[in-house]
Amino acid sequence: MTPHTIPADPMARPTVIGHLVAEISALEAGKAFDVTLSEQAEDRRACQNRLLWAGWNRAYADATGHSVKWVHGAMKNDLLLPIKRACDHEPTRKRAEFEHEVLSLVADREKRIAVAYDFVRSRDIPVRLFAEWLSEYQRHAVEGGIILESTTDDARYALMEITRRAA
Repeated sequence: MTPHTIPADPMARPTVIGHLVAEISALEAGKAFDVTLSEQAEDRRACQNRLLWAGWNRAYADATGHSVKWVHGAMKNDLLLPIKRACDHEPTRKRAEFEHEVLSLVADREKRIAVAYDFVRSRDIPVRLFAEWLSEYQRHAVEGGIILESTTDDARYALMEITRRAA
């Protein structure tokens, strides 16, 4: 069986439930199967993205006079890419080397930041590396006299180094 998410919206549930019934009906006869339902938990990635986009990028942009897009591109170029290049997760490291090679062809820093915004991936990195990036982002901001605020729970949850892997 493949995992399914039953949506919060009751109007959207019949389609998913129909797929589940079809899968259960197709199971091998003569065997018993366990089916488990559990409440969907927010993964750390969602919390990390919320911290980054709903707070820190805007606060950093306001403090420096840059756009949110520029700040995000600069943080990817200056902080995330070196983390990805030094990590022990081979797919991430290989992708980072490719990103670095492409960005090294762009001599002008402003243009490189614009390219990094769209080109340097953050969505497919391990949660632990995203936490490391957020930690470096916060350190970088503090060194520049910028305080990045968040709720204690959001920051604690997003910056945890040891996490369960989101499915």
